[in-house]
Amino acid sequence: MAELSRIGPAPKDGDVNTISPAFFNFVSQMAHIGIPGLIYLSIAYIAQKYSFFNWKWYGALIVVGVLLAAWKEGWYDPRHENAATRGSGLLDFSCYMIALAIPVIVILL
Repeated sequence: MAELSRIGPAPKDGDVNTISPAFFNFVSQMAHIGIPGLIYLSIAYIAQKYSFFNWKWYGALIVVGVLLAAWKEGWYDPRHENAATRGSGLLDFSCYMIALAIPVIVILL
């Protein structure tokens, strides 16, 4: 975690857009967990609040989430992200899977 506290090397020749790859990767993975996690949690909360939540619906949400993550990391990202910002597709996919687990953990607690 020590390398994450360093935002990046000193800017060169007035370049203010310098960021360390480790910090960029950390922020990216937090986004891969946080944004879908909030979406999945919101869907589960609304479904539970209006009494149509059951584990079949959550199972469907998991299947759709896995398929969307596989499509995004397997097809979309290799074709549409540039090489400088593209990280590991497997790491990104695993972060999406962590995001899918967030509603289960919250609901079970």
